[in-house]
Amino acid sequence: MTKLGMARLFTAACLCVAAPCAKTQDSRVQDHRQDNGLLAYWPFDGAGGKATVESIQHTKDTIQGNYSFVDGVHGKGLKFDGFTTRISRDSNLPEIHEAVTFEAWIAPQAYPWNWNAIVEQKDRYFFGLDATGHIGLRVFVDDQWRECVSGTQVPFMQWSHIAATFDPKSGLTLYINGQEAGRLNIAGHLGQGEVDPRNGQPT
Repeated sequence: MTKLGMARLFTAACLCVAAPCAKTQDSRVQDHRQDNGLLAYWPFDGAGGKATVESIQHTKDTIQGNYSFVDGVHGKGLKFDGFTTRISRDSNLPEIHEAVTFEAWIAPQAYPWNWNAIVEQKDRYFFGLDATGHIGLRVFVDDQWRECVSGTQVPFMQWSHIAATFDPKSGLTLYINGQEAGRLNIAGHLGQGEVDPRNGQPT
């Protein structure tokens, strides 16, 4: 299962998942329709009621828990309560094979009690924020978890663009507002996570 969740009193303007050929580093995700490598994109602009639409597969994902819609970097953002709010998906997951980039605009009003996921897939990857405001990426590579944590914090009460990349040849890299914030040089293959025995696809 891929699960999206934000830290306590967290606000998110968008979240995207991209393959290597996508031009990322936002610019409010440029024109995502022209980014062939963009695998998933939740702008939250079209969110309303109990659901938000993921723009690449045009899938409507249910928003669980307590939340509100607020002004974002551009258009609308989604304010999570950090305890009950999450967006989850059980099928039609982004097809990530090797390298991947995760990006989001966030504006924390408090840090979580512990690591809190921004996006994760069980037994495969985790991109989140810790109790001291550092972002981190964990990936399951060659049968072991590898982790990179930023050396700097995401500030309170202002929008920050955060990104994390995994490349099977160069490893993990983190960015905060376009500046490199952490790096782990490793080489290896991203695990496939749990696999549906009916079709062989990650679950």
